Amino acid sequence: MKTPKRTPLTFEPGEKVVFLGIDEAAVRAHVELAEILSGCALKGDDRSLCAQVRDTAVGEELKALSCFFPGSAVTVQALVGALEPLGFSCELRQDFLEENRLIRLRFQKMQSIVISMDSRTMENPDLDIRYTLPDRIEEWSQGAVQDNGYDYVDEEGHILAVWLKTEDAEGWWPKILELLKTEKFEGNDLSQSVQVLVSEKPNAEQADCRQVWPE
Repeated sequence: MKTPKRTPLTFEPGEKVVFLGIDEAAVRAHVELAEILSGCALKGDDRSLCAQVRDTAVGEELKALSCFFPGSAVTVQALVGALEPLGFSCELRQDFLEENRLIRLRFQKMQSIVISMDSRTMENPDLDIRYTLPDRIEEWSQGAVQDNGYDYVDEEGHILAVWLKTEDAEGWWPKILELLKTEKFEGNDLSQSVQVLVSEKPNAEQADCRQVWPE
């Protein structure tokens, strides 16, 4: 039984659509798709397809791509494993059960926000903040800004940096700053003591980031 027709699946500006082990016509036979401005079809086995997608993302300097494929063509785990090291975050957009399983994975190149905290300037330097701060930001942003780890960035261990990942660092850092001004974290008014840095690069080192707060 075919999946009923529905509102066409849409694509973001600049998003490339890649068909793996299947062509566009075969997908359109089951699913309504909006106009595709940039797309291609790739063939090969599991490893070859993953390598071709990775090479396409790198060679074309893509920031977003959607991959359509039957479950028999390539595994989700293999495809995610090929693109995550490049800084892409994966989202399972649709999963259609047909005669064969047809999957859409959307990958977005993530940017970095870094919040740097010096324990010597904090009212309550509680280490739990390395978890409670990113968890609250992720909840408050409804997943648009996500936890991406933490590290101590000075030799003495006084300065803790929390990394966040998002599709739009420039758009989100001022909103996060407003959150820091209105809520306390482990008893700290972080708007008075933190540095906020951003980078268009995924998993950016602090040295590669630009400080945006304090101005």
